[in-house]
Amino acid sequence: MKTSHTVEHEIKFSVQYFYNQEGGMGNDKFGKSVDTLNEALHLITVANIERPSEDWVIVGEVTTTVKK
Repeated sequence: MKTSHTVEHEIKFSVQYFYNQEGGMGNDKFGKSVDTLNEALHLITVANIERPSEDWVIVGEVTTTVKK
């Protein structure tokens, strides 16, 4: 018996900072989600210039699809 499957990962990057709020954690996003890490690096540079008081991070959101 032979079986195979394909696993695909789609990664979107966003620039965000997180903060404490009553009942949990809040977050704020700078700009829109982008497809490449280079675009995210550009966004985090701009975010740090425009709002340097925040601790911006790059967040990767992964969507995984398995096909048989």
